Amino acid sequence: MSFESPSPSTPTTPVSSTTASPSVSVFERFSKGQEEHLAQLQMFLDRLPICSPKIVDAVTNILPFLTYGEQQSVEALINFFASYLDWESYDRDPDQDKTFYLNSFVNVLKSTPNDAAGHLLKSQVMDHGITAGASTYLANKFTDNNTGSYQLSSVPYVLEVLTGLCSSHNATINYILSNNPDFLVMLHHMEEVRLFFTF
Repeated sequence: MSFESPSPSTPTTPVSSTTASPSVSVFERFSKGQEEHLAQLQMFLDRLPICSPKIVDAVTNILPFLTYGEQQSVEALINFFASYLDWESYDRDPDQDKTFYLNSFVNVLKSTPNDAAGHLLKSQVMDHGITAGASTYLANKFTDNNTGSYQLSSVPYVLEVLTGLCSSHNATINYILSNNPDFLVMLHHMEEVRLFFTF
């Protein structure tokens, strides 16, 4: 009588307790990437006030791209400028320091791309109350067609900020109009008055 040798069982590969799962590894790399992006953005923001005017223009043009559409970086960018967006304060004291930051913020918005990262930035600006503050400022200053408000220092910056925020961002437009349905009528009137005084 012959006996067949038993089939060799499939060896089991031991799982090393020190081997990280792919998901953890990917998460760690992602987190490290976010930290590096934030550090890079913060470096540019910290050096912005000491740069030459040409460098400032170049840096503010790339700042929206340096957020990489990441929440932390977007928050850091907004917080860097937020304290200078007090329009009433600027009307009372339009000093050179505030003017620098307002010009820089306007350049950032003009350079913000029409993509997911740009939309996130504009949405976060709205969530921080900056959109509401700018639109409410204009609505309050130009009630009853008050032409004297054109002389206020903040008005040109508020208009440029709102123009940048509304560009290709329906959420901002809808938000402004839902809170002030006559906002567009007011803007058209402001433009007519501006052209009148230009001539």
